Amino acid sequence: LDPRRIGFLSLKKISGSYDWGHANSVSYDEEQDSILVSLRAQDAIVSFDKTAGTLNYILGNHSNWDSNLQNYLLNPVGEVDWPYGQHDIQPLGQNRYSLFDNGNYRASPFSVVTEDIITEATYSRSVVYEVDPLDRTISTLFEFRPDPVIFARAVGSTQVLPETGNMLSNFGVLTEVSDSTVKSAKIIETSGSDLSEVVSTISVSNSISDWGVRVYRAWKLPVDYRIL
Repeated sequence: LDPRRIGFLSLKKISGSYDWGHANSVSYDEEQDSILVSLRAQDAIVSFDKTAGTLNYILGNHSNWDSNLQNYLLNPVGEVDWPYGQHDIQPLGQNRYSLFDNGNYRASPFSVVTEDIITEATYSRSVVYEVDPLDRTISTLFEFRPDPVIFARAVGSTQVLPETGNMLSNFGVLTEVSDSTVKSAKIIETSGSDLSEVVSTISVSNSISDWGVRVYRAWKLPVDYRIL
């Protein structure tokens, strides 16, 4: 990869040092025999061959990549919103992948040519992509974006439930765009043909800590009522 490429999050210091990549999840894609790594500070997911260690593709916006990496970028089919500051990339089979898109800034340095003021708080969502690794294309299958908009500046996860096909979206550090002082976590299960119908919501808050509540990952586990 290109260690000179920057994103807005790579310009922030963590514990006194810059964090170029901030890898926050690693998953094994058994069908492709590949490793998927989420690089939050680069607003990108990279896939590389498990055995050879060679790069397969880069899932992310096309701004500021070195010329020798351009051919590895996935090209959108239809309308595709790129992830920014994402977490929790997970293979679902049949070249489908879920992730939690935090949405920090939703822009890249040097790519903004308007007079708009770029702010970190935008919107967060869960999303399922479909990737063609041979043609290096990507399309959006489903997304869940709450209404009204909420923004989880850090952490979060997405789980597609194998029993029902429902989606569990964990907005792990939730800051409502309309009120930047609210810090809580919200876990929402959705269903329906486009996974946008809300089934249930769990909200957790803490007014004591400056950070409020942080839920790094959330999973819905099957319950065997025979042992209760």
